[in-house]
Amino acid sequence: MLREGPLVGQVQWLDTAEPADGVHVGGLAELAAQAQGRPLILVWPAASLLLLEIELPLRSAAQIAKALPFALEELLAEDVERYHLSWRRQAGTQRIAVAAVDGELIAACTRRFAEAGLTLQWAVPEPLLLPWQDGQCAMLLEGDNGVFRYGEWLGGGGERELCGVLLERLYANGQAQGDLQLWSRIGAEVPGLSLPVRIEQHAMDDTLLLYAGQWQAASGLNLLVGAYAPQIRRQNELKAWLPAAAILLIALLAQLAGQWQLLDKQRQQLQTLETNTQTLFKQTFPDIKRLVNLKVQADQQLSALQTQSMQQTAGFLPLLYRVGKRLKDQPQFKLRRLQFADNSLHLKFLAPDAASVEQLNRQLSDEDGLQVDTRAVVGVTDGTEADIAIQQN
Repeated sequence: MLREGPLVGQVQWLDTAEPADGVHVGGLAELAAQAQGRPLILVWPAASLLLLEIELPLRSAAQIAKALPFALEELLAEDVERYHLSWRRQAGTQRIAVAAVDGELIAACTRRFAEAGLTLQWAVPEPLLLPWQDGQCAMLLEGDNGVFRYGEWLGGGGERELCGVLLERLYANGQAQGDLQLWSRIGAEVPGLSLPVRIEQHAMDDTLLLYAGQWQAASGLNLLVGAYAPQIRRQNELKAWLPAAAILLIALLAQLAGQWQLLDKQRQQLQTLETNTQTLFKQTFPDIKRLVNLKVQADQQLSALQTQSMQQTAGFLPLLYRVGKRLKDQPQFKLRRLQFADNSLHLKFLAPDAASVEQLNRQLSDEDGLQVDTRAVVGVTDGTEADIAIQQN
C-alpha cells in the first residue's frame, strides 16, 4: 500500500504482508526495487475526489454505466466528461455509490507509475480507508489536512478546518449520525468541534498502518476501472480461468461426441426398424404394391380385415385377425417372421421364455379355438425363439 510522500517525487509505502517492517519513504525507483513486480495499492487522496450516492432504478451494469453521466450532471462542478467515474451498486437497493476524479489527473498518475515499471492494481478512495461502523462517523487529522467518513461509501477530505466545517454541516443536516471517532498523531493538538455528539479520540503512529486494515473493503470502489484497469489483472484473471475453461471444453466435447454417437446409433436403429416394418407389412399385405404411409395403409387394411373376419371364418385374413388380436395384447412377444401357406399361418417370434410360448399356445387353442403346431422352441441370448404354425380347426 502506498501514498504520496511529504516531498515532491516521494512516496510512502507499507508492505501489507509484512506490516512489522514499518512505513518506508523514497522515490519510485526505490519502491520498484522493493516491490519486485508485485501489484500495488494506491491510496487516492481525499482532497482530489468526490464520493456520492444516487438512486438509479436500473438493473444491468450496461444500463447503469450509460445513465450515470446524465444522473451526475447537476452534482459535479465541471463538465461530466472531464471526470473518470467508478461505481458500485449497493446490495439489495437501487443506490449507486460513485467515486468521481479528474480524468487527466488519474491518467497522469497511472502513466507515472507505469513509466517507473510499477503496476497499480487498486486505487482506493482515502476516506473509505478510515475504520467505520454503521451509526458512527470517523475523522483523521494529520498536519494541516483532514479526512472524514460518514457512510459506508461516503466521505471527503481537504484542509483540516474545512473538514471540520463540512462535518458539522453534515451532522446538522442529518446526513452524519452517531459518535465521532477521531484519529490524530500522538501529541498533536486537536481543535474542538462544536458537534452535539460524543467525540472519541484515538492516537495513531502512522496513517498507512491505520489504513492497511481497511483496504480490502474499500477496494470495492476501485478507481482503476475501464480504460485504467491494469492489464496484469485481466491477464491473471484469464489465466486463473484457463484450467477450468479447458476442463469445461473437454467435457463439452466429450458430451457432444457421446450425443453424436447416440444420435447416429438411434438413426441406424430407426432405419433398421423402418426396413423391418416395411418387410413385415409387405408380407402381411402382399396385395399392396406401393407403400405411401404405412400407418394409414395398415389402419385401412386392419379395418377391412375386421369386417371380413365377421363375414368369414376361414382363410388368411380371418386367421391373421384372430392371431394378431391376441398378440396385440401381449407386447412381450417380438414377431420375427410371418408367412401364410397351406391354410396355415406360420409365425416365428421371440418370447421371454418357453413357458410364455406354451401359455400363448394354450390361449390360441383353448380360448380362440385354433389348431397350434409347435415346430421349434429354442433358447437364445435374449430370450426364447419359437416357430409355430396356426390353422383353423
